[in-house]
Amino acid sequence: MRFQSCQIRETLLLGALAVAVVLSGCNGGGGGGGGGPMSGGGPRLSLTEQGEFSVKAQEAANSIPNPGGSVMQSSNRDDDDVTKDSISVTATRDANGQVTFVGSYDDGSGGDPEVRIGTENDLVTRFSGKVICDQCDTKPFGDNARWNGAELKKTYRDGTLWVDAYTDIEEPTTRTEGGSCGVGSTVSAGTPCTYQVGSQTFILRMEGSRVCFAFACVGGNIIDRNSNINGVPLTLVTTGSGNSRTISELSDNLAMSVGGTGTVQDTDYLAGGVWLYVPNSGAVDDFEFGAFADGSDPFEQGNIMALTGTATYQGDATGVYTEKESATATATFGYFDADVRLTANFGDGSTLGTISGVIDNAKEDGQAIDGNPSLNLGSADIGASNSGFFTGDTAMTLNDRNYAGKWGGQFYGNGDDPADHPGSVAGTFGGATSENPDGYESSFVGAYGAYKQ
Repeated sequence: MRFQSCQIRETLLLGALAVAVVLSGCNGGGGGGGGGPMSGGGPRLSLTEQGEFSVKAQEAANSIPNPGGSVMQSSNRDDDDVTKDSISVTATRDANGQVTFVGSYDDGSGGDPEVRIGTENDLVTRFSGKVICDQCDTKPFGDNARWNGAELKKTYRDGTLWVDAYTDIEEPTTRTEGGSCGVGSTVSAGTPCTYQVGSQTFILRMEGSRVCFAFACVGGNIIDRNSNINGVPLTLVTTGSGNSRTISELSDNLAMSVGGTGTVQDTDYLAGGVWLYVPNSGAVDDFEFGAFADGSDPFEQGNIMALTGTATYQGDATGVYTEKESATATATFGYFDADVRLTANFGDGSTLGTISGVIDNAKEDGQAIDGNPSLNLGSADIGASNSGFFTGDTAMTLNDRNYAGKWGGQFYGNGDDPADHPGSVAGTFGGATSENPDGYESSFVGAYGAYKQ
């Protein structure tokens, strides 16, 4: 791809959306303020040099994404080139700007249990999550940056699973309103209630026809019997429909608030990134690599058919590329950031419509990439499940070489009116050289998040 490249070395790489990280750049220096994940600047992570990572990057670029929790695109694929892995992610953020990322990973083999990936507060298993942006205050990547990130890792099977995750989650707000929640309490527009979990007080409230609790809003009912917040068990179940809900189950051990100031978390955020499984053996076949994208407010599938007209989306993309100058050369890799622009055509309400777009204005370490790469995100049919989940083909010509791959995504961000267009789109993309007569190989994989204009 003729990017300025770094040698693959020491840990992972990720790219695109979700919690509190940074990466360490070429020669361990860092990208400074001009480059970096999602155009926010900051140092870059490195990647362990074991085996031919470029082989897995090529496979991931040509894998068809799947909607297994998050949108996922990886080198772990079936005979039809469909990604088998699934990752689900959530993020929370406190008033000090600290972001906590928790997720789960399933390799789709059926032989291993789902792996929990999270931070020190995860009681199931623990990822060593940490804020890496030491030179920043409370806002990694600078005061105006939209994205925060974190590096996560976990010993898994006979190797290490690395995840670089990013999110655009905003700081929580506080509101003083609502009486104490209890079994039988009904919440409706303008009539919330508060409940306390440990030292945190939350507001149960309605936003249109969606009920919102600690960290999310749902269109149906809350059925949460096996979760915890900072180690405190929580059971919360509601019944009802329309613009009100009634609490039918609530933990006996919850310390009830009598109303007052409660925390309102950002319940409409995007999250995602890149991950890598590095086997202890270094065997090429055992490496796995991919990108993922997720959001806390998946768009209601039942509202898509009635949507009409077009909506445009703009946002950020980030990813990792690999390059080999010849069949015998050592693979190199690097990070890039770019812009993404999408157009969703929802038609006249008789079909679900299509979506297409472009990823361009790519930069590495804040510098424009030679040849002005522009990745075409080919027209994809908006789907009938998983918030309009879609997949399509990518194409690009750069420095007289042709690239091809796959992309996918789904819609997020429900409005107050069911007829409102989705507020955001997030997904993954990839591309790889399709003709290699001289042994040259290059590929890239990443994730994007875009917002309605």
